[in-house]
Amino acid sequence: MALPASGTLSMDQIRVELGISTQSPFSLADASTGVYVAINTCSQYRPNGVSPYAISEWYSYCHSCTCGYYFCLNYSTIDCATVCTAGTPNCT
Repeated sequence: MALPASGTLSMDQIRVELGISTQSPFSLADASTGVYVAINTCSQYRPNGVSPYAISEWYSYCHSCTCGYYFCLNYSTIDCATVCTAGTPNCT
């Protein structure tokens, strides 16, 4: 499940999305740079890993999302990042 796209976003929500125990120390910088777990590059939205680190970079981040290919009506395949970026309609 992805983090919310808007509204309040907390460090605890980021921790849960990454699967980090609540008893473990937690740093936004370490989370953003992949120290705890690698940042999922299949997530369309993800922190950029560059200081200054901001909670807002985590909006819509999806740690469990997978990369895949989308078949579009024009019978071509393109990767998910291209589909999302271009806003390609009618893809499944």
